[in-house]
Amino acid sequence: MFSYPIYAEDLEKAQKFFVSGVTFAHAGKIADAIKSFDAALEDYPQHAGALLNLGACYKALGEYDKAIYYFEKAVEILPNDAAGHIELSKIYNILNKYNEAIIELEKVYSIDPKNIETCENLGFLNNKVENYSNAEKYYREAIILGSGTSDVYNNLGVLARDKKDLDEAIKYFNKAIELDPAMPGPYENVGYIYYNMGNFDEAIKYQKRYVELLPRPQGYFCLGASYANIGDFESARILRNAARLL
Repeated sequence: MFSYPIYAEDLEKAQKFFVSGVTFAHAGKIADAIKSFDAALEDYPQHAGALLNLGACYKALGEYDKAIYYFEKAVEILPNDAAGHIELSKIYNILNKYNEAIIELEKVYSIDPKNIETCENLGFLNNKVENYSNAEKYYREAIILGSGTSDVYNNLGVLARDKKDLDEAIKYFNKAIELDPAMPGPYENVGYIYYNMGNFDEAIKYQKRYVELLPRPQGYFCLGASYANIGDFESARILRNAARLL
């Protein structure tokens, strides 16, 4: 990778600068940390820890191009270490470069296929790029590995709903509610399903909880529509008026 020799004393000097850099970084002295990590690399250009930490410093400063440069250098040296790939995926996600983020996380997955967070994030990212089959695959793997994230179950519910597998969708949404009773989305989703099935009594149960958690006009209008469908026009009128006041 480098054409010149590396000596033990160079590594020892680099390590001292590296330790100083970590100390500065933990103290929030990013500029000093960068100087120390740069000094470490002058003595030992293959110091992957210094490269990773320089990437982290520039990421903290919002200088993403520089951060990417150093993280990429780190993964050149340690291609089978997940840390650099994870950091690259996070930056690409920040930059809305989801396909690039997926590529990096797939490398992490190949290194450690049993990491729950990696599977969850691959599910979320594939969902964003509308690769729903891959999203479902990774969500299911996350669940098998023991994921307890309500978003995973909610998103699986949406995928099942869109495939018209409504019983499966309701099951996933209810699991999301069990994991996080204060999450509005699953209540809205189940209410939507029951409304379209014509089961307005069940729809009302979920819609009422949804508007309690997230009082928005659309939620009140939908709840009002359910009451209208069971003949409770007074409740429907009150809800429509409440929606107009929001």
